[in-house]
Amino acid sequence: MRSAMRISAALGVLLLSLFNTSCSLPSVPPPEMPVELERPGVLQGDRLLKKTILIEEATVGLVTDIRYGEFDSLPGAELAIVGRSAAVFLGETGRPKQTIRFGMRNTDQVVLVDVERDGVPEFLNRGSWASKVVLFEHDGTVRWTYFSIWGVDDAAAGDVDGDGRLEFVAGLNAWGGVNLLSADGKEVWHQSDGNVWHVEIVDVDGDGRGEILHSNAGGELKVLDSEGTTVSTYKGESYISDFTLTQWGDDRIPRHVVAPGDGFIEILHPGGGTVATFTAPGVAEIGGVTRATRVRFAGGGVYHATLVSYPRWGRSILYLHDEEREIAYQEVFGEACQALASVPGRNGESLLVGCVGKVWEYSPAGRKRPG
Repeated sequence: MRSAMRISAALGVLLLSLFNTSCSLPSVPPPEMPVELERPGVLQGDRLLKKTILIEEATVGLVTDIRYGEFDSLPGAELAIVGRSAAVFLGETGRPKQTIRFGMRNTDQVVLVDVERDGVPEFLNRGSWASKVVLFEHDGTVRWTYFSIWGVDDAAAGDVDGDGRLEFVAGLNAWGGVNLLSADGKEVWHQSDGNVWHVEIVDVDGDGRGEILHSNAGGELKVLDSEGTTVSTYKGESYISDFTLTQWGDDRIPRHVVAPGDGFIEILHPGGGTVATFTAPGVAEIGGVTRATRVRFAGGGVYHATLVSYPRWGRSILYLHDEEREIAYQEVFGEACQALASVPGRNGESLLVGCVGKVWEYSPAGRKRPG
């Protein structure tokens, strides 16, 4: 019996290696780091913003999500700082109210989710080749895990069937395709595809129900309905692997696609079609982790912020584009920074960037920090 299990495991590893080799990005030498990323620092707009440390907390590790809202039964909003190792909740005074350590070390992109919609959040490790999809309870213990022999590229949570509860969708590597998971992490259906690099659940058509949006080996974006049927497939101006969602126009929640290209950032309608293109020297088409948000500073300044992190180069780059779609601010970080959020204050919003064990806060230069 043990011998058969060893053979099965060995075959699994061999198949995984073969599939990863046969269905991956084109076999070309890794690109060189753009010259714009060589020296960390502010490259443009150094007089626009004031940059301060909001919090330093080594316990969280690499910060991968930042959320503002009410996350417990007590009155008052909180700021949730979620990292690979732990989550810290800051109260209105800016001091930590609660620290939650996750009951599994091998995590990647951990984000805050509220599965039961009861106001008490859980945490989703979106998974990667190096880690499983994991749903953590609010106290950090593991509720369930999911993995596939194909390897997990990404996972996301959302309500795709309109029942008020979250489902989960996992995008798999190679020819693993897309799997919809129930609230308890069980497979509901499978849809074939190649290299599902990134996946989101978003209301594409405005009917109040989420659709599945994912990229694939062809650099396309594909929309699936709740049954896994393909609604549409479209391309941007570049090969799309990683992407994120942002607010654009009249959006009240993030639903437009942000995708990096070589030297530019593209905004697309979730159903297809480019709505804006920003010049972005230093951005590369493949290999980055992208975050984006709209921010309204005190004094009326409205900007679109995009953060792209390149782990292989140990660099991240932040852009703020103004309403004329010109670069107002550009900064290179000499480390991984993979969380971005705009949060409200008394007189306007501030912009938060999460890096390793710390969060930076940006506000208009010459103004007091919004409280």
